[in-house]
Amino acid sequence: MSSKIKSQRLLDIVICASRAAARVVRRITASKGYLCPAEIPKDNETGAYHSAPALDWAAQSAIEKVLHSSQRGCLVVSEESLPSQQAISTYKGGLCFVVDPLDGSTFAKRRIPMSSSSVCAYSLAENKPIASAVTDVFLDKTYYTADHIEGSWVVSGKTNRRIFTSQCPSIQSAACTALGTRPDRLDCLVRQTALISDVCWLLNSGGALDICRVAAGDIDATIEFAKGFRIWDTAAAAHILRKAGGQFSTPDQLPIRLTKEPRTRFCFIAAATEKLFEEIADRIVWPGEATTPKTPPKGRL
Repeated sequence: MSSKIKSQRLLDIVICASRAAARVVRRITASKGYLCPAEIPKDNETGAYHSAPALDWAAQSAIEKVLHSSQRGCLVVSEESLPSQQAISTYKGGLCFVVDPLDGSTFAKRRIPMSSSSVCAYSLAENKPIASAVTDVFLDKTYYTADHIEGSWVVSGKTNRRIFTSQCPSIQSAACTALGTRPDRLDCLVRQTALISDVCWLLNSGGALDICRVAAGDIDATIEFAKGFRIWDTAAAAHILRKAGGQFSTPDQLPIRLTKEPRTRFCFIAAATEKLFEEIADRIVWPGEATTPKTPPKGRL
């Protein structure tokens, strides 16, 4: 099988899996038919009941059904079904799937349209994403990209179009987002005085969906400067942003890769242009720093 055909097949799989999870979440929330704890199966290894909320588990199940029917015995790395470090290090396959079945489950339970489902086909041999899809659960549109296609795309209904970043010229005209939904995040947000004083506007939002919105030019940047995200939160969306021409980096310039410990958290800037990335980085107070902004090393995923 040629690499192009393989990449297209993986793209079809990740799109199908991401959309399947979104459909399940819409159906359950529309009827308020949340699964009760008794319906959540026990973990095969520990015998303990799955700790994920019912919506997350339902979305995870929908994704796994697609993945395992298409790729028998594949490794799935997800917050809801996280394999052990040993399982990742001893896995003999060259491919795994990095999955966030439902980002924004708190919003989804209340039918607020700020949640998404992400699936990334990840090459362990090359240590990089090959095909990625992020579906906006309630707007029912899917952002996607793959190695064999030019750029990044979004499909909504029968409309399929290529997306581009906004090419925002400066922070003074930038529309940015940052997640500040809990006290610790809000506390970190209010410390960003240099950013707040210069940015055009800053919306309290974030996650994979906003990284895709940067890729599509709907917003200019999204920033995570509080407790950090994990690999499954960003793998697919960062891949889409990079292929759309945007910038994605951690403050210390370390590459974001799937490791034996995928629970590791990292902060990041996702920006439409390199210039905007640098202007934002100059103003951010990162965790552990003094209140005076200090520029971190620049770099991209």
